[in-house]
Amino acid sequence: MLRRTAFAAGCGLVSALFQLSILTGSPGSFILTYLAQFPLFVAGLSLGTAGAAVAAGTAAAAMAAAPWPWSTAIFLVANALPVLVLTHKAMQRRTLGGAELPPEQGRIEWYPGGSLVVWLVGLGVVAVVAAGVAWSGSPGGLHNSVREMLSAEMGRLFEHGEAAAAPAERLDGVVGVVSAVFPALAASSWLIMAAANGVLAQGVLARFGRNLRPSPDLAALALPGWVTVAVAAAGLLATFGSDDGTLAYVGLNVLLVLGVAFFFAGLAVVHAAVRRYSARGLLLAAFYVLMVIFGGWPVALVIGLGFVDQWAGLRQRFAAALPGRGEE
Repeated sequence: MLRRTAFAAGCGLVSALFQLSILTGSPGSFILTYLAQFPLFVAGLSLGTAGAAVAAGTAAAAMAAAPWPWSTAIFLVANALPVLVLTHKAMQRRTLGGAELPPEQGRIEWYPGGSLVVWLVGLGVVAVVAAGVAWSGSPGGLHNSVREMLSAEMGRLFEHGEAAAAPAERLDGVVGVVSAVFPALAASSWLIMAAANGVLAQGVLARFGRNLRPSPDLAALALPGWVTVAVAAAGLLATFGSDDGTLAYVGLNVLLVLGVAFFFAGLAVVHAAVRRYSARGLLLAAFYVLMVIFGGWPVALVIGLGFVDQWAGLRQRFAAALPGRGEE
């Protein structure tokens, strides 16, 4: 027990060091801050929820050394909370077996990957809604606050050099476009990094045989059907929101955050589609490189695939086409 607790505490210290590395000012420190959740996931996915809690608590205590106000609270919300929620859900399981089988011989069914994605995206939705409520009392609401913040930051960024000669109207146009979707962009990047750290930690643990649960099969990932209802509700709110635009603004950004769930569903379709090919590893590598290089339209295509899959069952059709294999 002491050994497990020490390991979890060590993971927490490493996580805090990754986060605090930004104080060095080194360009590489930004990569380490993105990996701050990785040690927490290592503790959680190898020791369970209690291990994740010990790691998170240790990291939060170490963050008290940071010179920034609210550093511990921000770390707990931004880094520890997703790890604790996802670890707790990922460790849930049930035993399936018929009347003729004793419980110890039944098949273990772990918490499905699609539901893990929904919990992850739900955190992003809550974050956007909470921001909308928190800034509801300010003039112009959340949208105006975001616009003012971006305008000030971009003004400082472009106050020197050639960009300083750019017309103010052009800068205002950029601020207007970015501010319209900024909460969704911030929340989505947060969710993607949490998912990436979780997948990386699970992969490392599985490599050394220290994972508590098997790695979810991405090609078998399926979203609950009610997610499309949430999309429809957010779309209606974005279209027919309040007159001052606050509800419409929150609805639009919630709608975009929900797109992260369909992004993972679309990746499941892609993984299921390439399974029939012997060079599937090479095909997947080329696909991910394409997404990194071109960004926008491949990501939009994947999200579209995920949305269509909810209605057309593309993933199941690809899985059924494999000889001797069905849906996993």
